[in-house]
Amino acid sequence: MAWPPDPDWVDMGTITVTPEDVEVLLPNPYTLGLDDNVLMIGTQGPELVEPWPFSFGLVSFEIDDQSLFGTAKVFASPTAEVYKLSSGLPPVERTGRLKYRPRSFNLGWVSQEVIQPLTLQFWCTSYNDKVVTTLGGGTNSTYVTPDGDHYRFKNVDGDQVILQL
Repeated sequence: MAWPPDPDWVDMGTITVTPEDVEVLLPNPYTLGLDDNVLMIGTQGPELVEPWPFSFGLVSFEIDDQSLFGTAKVFASPTAEVYKLSSGLPPVERTGRLKYRPRSFNLGWVSQEVIQPLTLQFWCTSYNDKVVTTLGGGTNSTYVTPDGDHYRFKNVDGDQVILQL
């Protein structure tokens, strides 16, 4: 699969880490869409080498030094892989950066005579996967389709009325 798979994916940059690195902030910031609550992260590692010395790392999306969508365990695969981060709700601040933390306790990596650095490429895209968001009182709610169409459900005299926004 060629990366990125479509134009909605944004290049977050390439990093090179060694076992001595504790964490690395990717160079490019990313801004989630207005109501997006899911961040998809694509990664691709180096060409396959034998024996494979690399382990995994942890990646998070951070805004103001806080990890808002949790953390994903990312493997240094030579083929592109995709990981999903989500907190269930869109953040108030939407621009942040990816932070990668290599797990340097892999003896196959740290015990090499000449330690091979790990280079990873990252891409991001975001979307909203919420089906219903309450709008006060529990009687009104909205629905956003994956295509971005907005619908409002309103309780009128005990009947659900659907309005397209």
